[in-house]
Amino acid sequence: MEQAYKEKVAIKILDKTKLDQKTQRLLSREISSMEMLHHPNVIRLYEVVETLSKLHLVMEYAGGGELFTKISTEGRLSDTDSRIVFSQILSAVKHMHDRSIIHRDLKAENVFYTCNTCVKVGDFGFSTISKKEETLNTFCGSPPYAAPELFRDENYVGVFVDVWALGILLFFMVTGTMPFRADTVAKLKKCILDGTYTIPPYILEPCQRLIRGILQPVPANRYTIDHIMTSEWLHSVQFPKAMEPFKLDPMYLAEPCDLKEEEVEVKVALENLGITEEHIRNNQGKDSRSSITGVYRIILHRVQKRLARESVPIITQLELKDSKKERHKPYREIRQTRDNRNKMTVLRTQYISPTCSSGTMKVTHDRSIIHRDLKAENVFYTCNTCVKVGDFGFSTISKKEETLNTFCGSPPYAAPELFRDENYVGVFVDVWALGILLFFMVTGTMPFRADTVAKLKKCILDGTYTIPPYILEPCQRLIRGILQPVPANRYTIDHIMTSEWLHSVQFPKAMEPFKLDPMYLAEPCDLKEEEVEVKVALENLGITEEHIRNNQGKDSRSSITGVYRIILHRVQKRLARESVPIITQLELKDSKKERHKPYQKVAIKILDKTKLDQKTQRLLSREISSMEMLHHPNVIRLYEVVETLSKLHLVMEYAGGGELFTKISTEGRLSDTDSRIVFSQILSAVKHMVFRLFPWEQLCRAK
Repeated sequence: MEQAYKEKVAIKILDKTKLDQKTQRLLSREISSMEMLHHPNVIRLYEVVETLSKLHLVMEYAGGGELFTKISTEGRLSDTDSRIVFSQILSAVKHMHDRSIIHRDLKAENVFYTCNTCVKVGDFGFSTISKKEETLNTFCGSPPYAAPELFRDENYVGVFVDVWALGILLFFMVTGTMPFRADTVAKLKKCILDGTYTIPPYILEPCQRLIRGILQPVPANRYTIDHIMTSEWLHSVQFPKAMEPFKLDPMYLAEPCDLKEEEVEVKVALENLGITEEHIRNNQGKDSRSSITGVYRIILHRVQKRLARESVPIITQLELKDSKKERHKPYREIRQTRDNRNKMTVLRTQYISPTCSSGTMKVTHDRSIIHRDLKAENVFYTCNTCVKVGDFGFSTISKKEETLNTFCGSPPYAAPELFRDENYVGVFVDVWALGILLFFMVTGTMPFRADTVAKLKKCILDGTYTIPPYILEPCQRLIRGILQPVPANRYTIDHIMTSEWLHSVQFPKAMEPFKLDPMYLAEPCDLKEEEVEVKVALENLGITEEHIRNNQGKDSRSSITGVYRIILHRVQKRLARESVPIITQLELKDSKKERHKPYQKVAIKILDKTKLDQKTQRLLSREISSMEMLHHPNVIRLYEVVETLSKLHLVMEYAGGGELFTKISTEGRLSDTDSRIVFSQILSAVKHMVFRLFPWEQLCRAK
């Protein structure tokens, strides 16, 4: 019958010859518990099929696999995903406890995905029915999830034990590890009774407080289910609701009575399968041990899902609504970080457009610019999915095969040839840094680590590192291809962009070169759409053609040039000249609102002129030249250079989302999808730096 209705089911098969009295009692409780629960996040029991030697429990099929498998292979869940999943488990457990059912084996192996965001609690083999304050005395479940009273006391209250297991489960979801670990049960017991564990600092403080509140060694001090549901970490969550109790036996369909909409549909579906009222009447009293009951429950479940009776967890719907709101958010507010070497100040207000990281790197190398300081601290978020490469303080202009000899950048990102050889090729060094950056994004750690530069140098020269097994194989191959110790064997930018891991990515494109000096606006010539709009905006600010002519030859060291570049940038974004990669189009801003924004937030790098020696001045000149030569949506723009008696101010595009380094250090590694989105933008920018050549004479002048 199930096959005729084409519904996938899961079957738990038990050998009757091995069912002793205790196991039979547990099985009876399992069936009773599952039949008493009516919740969208609890696995349903459809039918019990008995043969001479076997017992088959036919249940709802959750095709997404175990929560345990997902975390073990892909790493910890993000904070958002953890809230989505945990809220469903929590709502299911509350439903159980409201019906006096204690699960007693809550763990990641017993939570199953039905889709990307929906989970269900299953395996009620150790469940029992117990009143709120009633004590139990049987040790059940998995030792790593066991509450201390299970090891310490003769009796325990079931509700408290389930709550403790929820705390362990939450810890595992947000960290990817267990709070109490040991290689024997005896040592594990001691760890749990000692109650000492460490929550990683990247876990948000409200979540940390919730974990501590749940994992209280004294049961009476432990958070209750209601306390957990109203905690700060879950305050924005609208929990899934239990369903209205429904009839598990189809007998009512054979009686004269008014049927609800879903019941009429179920009855028609049964009749289409040849199951008549007479069959149903003859089925009386067989409960779940009947194929007719099994088919009825499967059809009822399908109809309820179609009619949204089994409501999809509302938190998932809220996430979708939030993402629609995000579409129109002008920017995301994150704490501004400071560079260790140069003070960063923020003025006015911001607007930035999302793009792709690999697109950014491509731009730099297209113009034979070598960054020489690629690292997570120099990649800045402008929104949730868009990053920009900045800080060109160590950049230089170099031919493709030309060798350099100055050690620049951060030692953890340094290629082995920087420690080993007298000279190096700049492109190869930037590519190595991309590999380190990719490793850091997908794992949250660095491949080469040591407490001194000397030891770090040895690690890098040895070239030994370990990629965690949860990293997808195509990404692992890409990392190995980039982190080749011999520069000539290292993947090229083009090889990286065509790798399997990035095959579905549409990289951001460099922009058409645009005029950095507004002088053309004062000359008689045909203007493009964006140039006309810029000229009108300048006139609205009182900047006339005469002002522009008097500005001639001042380049970036002019406030008129600075205002012109800011307005040009805004107009280009509004007209989508700064193209947004398809993967991040959902982040587009409301362009009509942006058009009428009276001000723009900028970032200012302030330098003390009294401390600028000859070498620093040369580096500064290269930094300005590099930034002015690049026209890519994932490279920070330079607007203006303002000089006072004692200071030099570089007025630049503001990226308000903070550093990539800060994000990973506080929130943990990026997901595989986010890593591809971010890395592709950086990669595209670097490629632009290296390979898109200007006439060489122009590069030489800049150098």
